[in-house]
Amino acid sequence: MVGSDRTAPEFLPAAEAAARVLAVVHESDLQPEGELPVDRELARLDTVLDQFRLVHPQAYLMLRDLLVRIRTRLDHTVEEDWLPTHGDMKYDQLIHHDGAFSVIDFDYCGMAEASYDLGKFCAHLVPSQPKGWEDSYAAEEARRIFLSTYMDMRPDTSLQRFQAYEAINLANRAMTLMWGQMSGWEWAAETMLTLALERLNTPLR
Repeated sequence: MVGSDRTAPEFLPAAEAAARVLAVVHESDLQPEGELPVDRELARLDTVLDQFRLVHPQAYLMLRDLLVRIRTRLDHTVEEDWLPTHGDMKYDQLIHHDGAFSVIDFDYCGMAEASYDLGKFCAHLVPSQPKGWEDSYAAEEARRIFLSTYMDMRPDTSLQRFQAYEAINLANRAMTLMWGQMSGWEWAAETMLTLALERLNTPLR
């Protein structure tokens, strides 16, 4: 399984492999029964606002503002095509062996907008507590490779909601950090929410 060491030699190739797998899945004729609407993702974040207000007021204000901005962005974009979707694509869903990669865990497979998988994968590339600049640089490089590979394989796909999905998943990571209460979680959660706002306002291309 690909681990969390962003500087490991298999990490960047894993990002390319993930993009290729998702492009194939999104172009496939699979017809999974479940649906993965964006409203469900936002509703889950709504439910943790009060928890943040109690344990980290600054993060509460940041998340509240972020949710407003995400909804505004979604209101001003047309829904993307719904496609077969892995549903939980992260770097640790890939197994590396002898230079080849296999994708596991299709338990959350469903129909969703194309950006659902892409936003989740990119959001989980970011290290919550980087050991140094090398970790952050490797994460950004993996994101660049992942997105460029996917868009090369599916050049006509609409990803106009990608920024919103990436921001949602970065906010989900802040939520997980709050629940985990590990040392330094407050700073890490703020970092995720700050990056979410930045990603939301940055053009994809």
